Amino acid sequence: MSKLRGQSLKELWPSLSDNERASACFAVGQNLRAIHDRSLPERSFSGLMPWPEFIRRQAFACAGRHQKLGLRNDLVVQIPGFIAETGLDVDEPQCFLHTEVMTDHVFF
Repeated sequence: MSKLRGQSLKELWPSLSDNERASACFAVGQNLRAIHDRSLPERSFSGLMPWPEFIRRQAFACAGRHQKLGLRNDLVVQIPGFIAETGLDVDEPQCFLHTEVMTDHVFF
């Protein structure tokens, strides 16, 4: 992973007009849509752990990981139910992933 050239939206935000802010948000949305709409050929994943298997393992071990990290037990016991209700469809076509979208992570 490497940092992109440019200035972060966090740094730019205070100096932007309302129209520039709206335009920046629209541009970010367009780019995220392009990433989300892009599917990947199955051959791109040869040799990697299959995504559905990875997600199922992560979900299965989630409560135990948080318990080991010291999360209060009354919260740990809620994790399996929360995961079950998320509706993760791990068998969907594979696609690109990105980190959380925050002003710190968007560069212009």
